[in-house]
Amino acid sequence: MGCTTILVGKKATYDGSTMIARNDDSGAGHFTAKKFAVVSPEQQPKTYHSVLSHVTIELPENPMRYTAMPNAVEGKGIWAASGVNEAHVAMTATETITSNPRVLGADPLVVYQPAADGKEEITGGIGEEDLVCLVLPYIRSAREGVLRLGSLLEQYGTYEMNGIAFQDKDEIWWLETIGGHHWMARRVPDEVYVVMPNQLGTDSFDLEDAYGEQKNFLCSADLKEFIETYHLNLSMDGSLNPRDVFGSHDDADHVYNTPRAWFMERYLNPNTYRWDGALADFTPVSDDLPWCMVPEKKITVEDVKYVLSGHYQGTPYDPYGSYGDKSMRGAYRSIGINRNDFMALIQIRPDMEADCRPVEWIAYGSNAFNALVPFYADVEETPEYLNNTTGRVSTENFYWSSRLIAAMADASYNKSLFHVERYQERVAAKGHELINRYDARLAAEQDTAARKVLRQQANTEIAAMLQKETDDTLDGEAVPEGDTGGEATAEEEKERVIVGYHHVKIFRSDLQAVCDSLVSFSRDTTIHLHKDPVMWNGDNQIKSDRTVVYIKDEVIDHAVFTGGEEHGNPVMSAELDADHYNQITGKTIEALFRDNEIYRTNVVGNAQTYYYMQDEETGAYQGFLVMECADITFIISGQEIEEIIFRGDPVYAIYPMNLIPEAQPQRLPNFVWEGDRRPTKREVFDRRIKASRRVEYEAIPQPRFPLTESIDEYRLRIIEDGLWRDRDDDITYDAREYVKRLRMQGQ
Repeated sequence: MGCTTILVGKKATYDGSTMIARNDDSGAGHFTAKKFAVVSPEQQPKTYHSVLSHVTIELPENPMRYTAMPNAVEGKGIWAASGVNEAHVAMTATETITSNPRVLGADPLVVYQPAADGKEEITGGIGEEDLVCLVLPYIRSAREGVLRLGSLLEQYGTYEMNGIAFQDKDEIWWLETIGGHHWMARRVPDEVYVVMPNQLGTDSFDLEDAYGEQKNFLCSADLKEFIETYHLNLSMDGSLNPRDVFGSHDDADHVYNTPRAWFMERYLNPNTYRWDGALADFTPVSDDLPWCMVPEKKITVEDVKYVLSGHYQGTPYDPYGSYGDKSMRGAYRSIGINRNDFMALIQIRPDMEADCRPVEWIAYGSNAFNALVPFYADVEETPEYLNNTTGRVSTENFYWSSRLIAAMADASYNKSLFHVERYQERVAAKGHELINRYDARLAAEQDTAARKVLRQQANTEIAAMLQKETDDTLDGEAVPEGDTGGEATAEEEKERVIVGYHHVKIFRSDLQAVCDSLVSFSRDTTIHLHKDPVMWNGDNQIKSDRTVVYIKDEVIDHAVFTGGEEHGNPVMSAELDADHYNQITGKTIEALFRDNEIYRTNVVGNAQTYYYMQDEETGAYQGFLVMECADITFIISGQEIEEIIFRGDPVYAIYPMNLIPEAQPQRLPNFVWEGDRRPTKREVFDRRIKASRRVEYEAIPQPRFPLTESIDEYRLRIIEDGLWRDRDDDITYDAREYVKRLRMQGQ
């Protein structure tokens, strides 16, 4: 069964949490319906019976409660897949991996053999169906998970090769099975991420540590002897590379497995190596892709979602690609495919109280088109919308609703992409917002019973939000009405995507903006500003890491500003004079426009404001307000604040101007006034290029399209022939005479 896994150490994540995530994929030709459930100690069996292998195992006393992602339709076993127990230890099982004949010949898989021809039934080993149920309720650390599963493998064996992740707030361990009874495990270094695409991945192993201190490596008791007895180590210098010793070396890996690792590492480390072209350090078929890498920047939940949704975007291998060379489209197995059943990302946050540390992010169906949403994992029940999956297609549950969105969007990708992306962003943003809000409430609540109620309440509210957004997306023409998949209609022909890059400047009467790159979509009339965007409206400046502007009837309706690693939270500011600026910051800022001016500003999450109070008649400064709270809403009229609404226990101070303490800053940490970057109308609309700057502008890389390539080829040809005339050169006498003749002839 194909799956894809990513593991992220605590020093490589944006918030210091450990993160493990995995796509669970169905086999070819069918879907496996899944649900999000809680297994109580009373529901955990005392004697376990495997459906596939018929093995029977007595289980320990006193199991713990845990979350799980079991099959929604009974009959083929539990397949609990992923979850967190009440000791806040997580596990995901499994990533199906591969081996080679020498290993499988030395330690054959333990395969179930039914009774036949007078022979008794021979039970098989344990596998993906069983592992979470057998291990997760009984472990209190990631290391304990490795040791318990290792002992079960040695005792009962396995009928398949698998990789299994274990996680607590401090450590992540990765275990890979070897043949029928052997195994090895490695602790994921804190500062790295690991990618696993259906093949044995570990590329180094320290047997000395595994047989000694066991700080970073663990293995079955006789692994060293096993390697030596069967001459499995192929290295010339005696070093141990598990990929060479235990892994597969098939051509099929180059189509099905290694390209997925290449895509993920290419995205998370774009500048570390050369990934494309004839001189690439690594290609989609490289057998030596690193098992783990230090990312170029800290990894977010959104980064994990993106790579586990990947279909080789930005490469010639994207099956949805609409331009360029078509010969390699779909050449490699994508990560985000319609056979994805679910994605689970488990985030264990070290800076939170124990009962709200684990957050389980869940998505159902194809990752290319689904939405990822967070839930508190230390709960006694899960929301019905995620737990009521049946074998019958229905929009009353998240699983089948996600399937329906994917089915429609996949069939009309280019027309549906904008709707899908907006759906994904809305769910993710609101999910973050709700978790942040309830984190704050939980921090203020000490009563254990009340905290339990709050976590349950949060999950219920998140599920309600999710259902509304999902229903709205289904109802909102993900595929345009009347689309038959044939020729584009006149209306569809009007769809445009505008891409700008390198020192983008925007001038409208209602806003001005600068950024490094811009994408504008006509379908949903949005403008996306990336990399150091700054926007101005009237006296207001808003600086963020990412800005999305929504246009309605050719005027701005609203804009959303979000922060990031580079600049922190977005800041909205207004210049009063060279020394005084009103400032607002928070995790997200939403500005609503009316008559080309901002009339309402919503600051969501960790809201702060520095505000100078002025005399209405003289403008003299009378006081300085410093305020912090969960959320703030500003009602604005004529560039003046009429009302301020504070939410979430505001903490504030008002200082007379002559009594502002020296220790009190008057500038927010991430405030920068950038009025000198504000573009003018002349800058944007004056298209002349000075002769002195033509070489510089011509050196800027341009996107390549067949049409522009043919134009460039023609231009070079006429330049070589001496026929090119630059736009600033004088028009020739012959040309002027020709134009005169056309005018005289009425043409």
